[in-house]
Amino acid sequence: MAKPYGLYTVNYLPITATQNMWNSTYYSSSQFLADMQRAASLGFNTLRVFIPAWPPANSGYLQNSIDYPSPTNGELARLTDFCAQAATAGVKLHVTLFDHWGAGSGGQGGFGEVAGAQTWAAAVVGALDLSQVVCIELQNEMRFALTNSYPGIFDSGWPGYPTVPSSPTYGQVMTVWAQQMIPYLRTLASSTPIVISCTNYEGIPGDLASAVSGLTGSALPDWFEWHCYTTIAGISASLQGAIDAVGDVAPLFIGEVGLSSYASGSTTTSAGMQNQVDYLQAVRWWCQQLGLPEPAPWMLLDSLLSVQTGAQAYFGLIDTSYTVKPSGALYQKYPPGHLVPALDINGSMAGAIVDGNGNVLPKRWYVYKGNTNLQPITTSIDTTTYHSPGQSVLLSNFSGTSGGDNPAALAIQPNGISWPLYLPGQTYTFRVWLKGSGDVGAANSLPHLVISWYTSVGGYISGTNGSVIDLSSGNWVKATLSSTMPSNAGYAVLFVLVGYGSGQVWADDAEWAGPNGRMLTNQTAHYRK
Repeated sequence: MAKPYGLYTVNYLPITATQNMWNSTYYSSSQFLADMQRAASLGFNTLRVFIPAWPPANSGYLQNSIDYPSPTNGELARLTDFCAQAATAGVKLHVTLFDHWGAGSGGQGGFGEVAGAQTWAAAVVGALDLSQVVCIELQNEMRFALTNSYPGIFDSGWPGYPTVPSSPTYGQVMTVWAQQMIPYLRTLASSTPIVISCTNYEGIPGDLASAVSGLTGSALPDWFEWHCYTTIAGISASLQGAIDAVGDVAPLFIGEVGLSSYASGSTTTSAGMQNQVDYLQAVRWWCQQLGLPEPAPWMLLDSLLSVQTGAQAYFGLIDTSYTVKPSGALYQKYPPGHLVPALDINGSMAGAIVDGNGNVLPKRWYVYKGNTNLQPITTSIDTTTYHSPGQSVLLSNFSGTSGGDNPAALAIQPNGISWPLYLPGQTYTFRVWLKGSGDVGAANSLPHLVISWYTSVGGYISGTNGSVIDLSSGNWVKATLSSTMPSNAGYAVLFVLVGYGSGQVWADDAEWAGPNGRMLTNQTAHYRK
């Protein structure tokens, strides 16, 4: 099988359109060239682009390009031009076919259509400059394990037609369709890898495991593609599940990965931007640890809100004014193919974000307001009082906290530091320098540190509570707490609990150390291939 190493891919749709980009209303050769050049400036050498199959009967939709089963000459000319612009920009194309097609395209097509699909594919592939195409993906996120009933749309290309399956599922029909289409695509593009993609619609690994078992012999893809959308804590389980399904890291490519920077609820713009950076950095680090190729972010550009709504519009590395976002700056600092460090817990307390309540925090840290999320606390960055020169985080205004709930705290979930650094049965240590002023709640056994352990999907397991920390001297005090990782834990959350008192607490120089005192900050992976 082919190995997709060296493909530094980013997913692409223009900011002004989704798959409508092939329609004459939205197609802009100059705009697309400029976008390709933006991708190249961030270190990407490949764009993953989507070519939808849409029936002419749905002429009310601007997404009726590329027409199925017979594309127009204008549509095919735009595909040819797009390849020419890619050559000018110096990038290659990862082409994904048959988008928006499946349950019967607008009621007129589906995975039982083999003859129509081959007619359409022949026209589309024939319009492409295959020297610019690094792979052809049969369809986006195929659902080989889907058990919903297929509506019974078949054509003369179906094996054994007019005999067709009785009461088939989508997964069964999709598997047979892929078994026919993959060898056929190879007759159209004999030197181009043919690939399929899946994500966790039917669980991890779900569809991917069904694809591996169902696509063998001449229908075996050149590689399998997995789309990783989960929490930071779930990244390792998602990637490991995909590797286990395929049986090898070499033919596995993470073709989509991302997190919206959308600001909503308690998440402000700065916090949303940081969350997006952290997620992409963590996935890239994990891929390096596991020997996987560089993953492809979803996506290059944010979308106009007239095109995508809500969180969907904010997955880009570049915003709609074409300004590079912090997530894009991550690729400028650590270009695709280069080592990226694991997420650290920002021991210097450097940098700042603002949460939805106006609290200023060190990046990656957050405010814990008890189980009810009602305990009061204010955080700010103090540049005049610190343990190490620079700044510290100041915790205050927590005197109104109620003893009927957990006290307020400064907290962090250092998820980027995980397997193979997290080992069940091993002891881990949280250290942080603290300074107090006024009443900091010592009479109520506060402040103190807590280490809580959770499963990889967020289920609470257990916690270790530290003893009260005496801050009455007004001097900096090094607080330390150790905890042994439970066997079923996936990650830890670290807390500096304050609350109940009427004073102030400063925190600085946090550390998270593993067995034998090994620091779990700024760990660098060894990139294995």
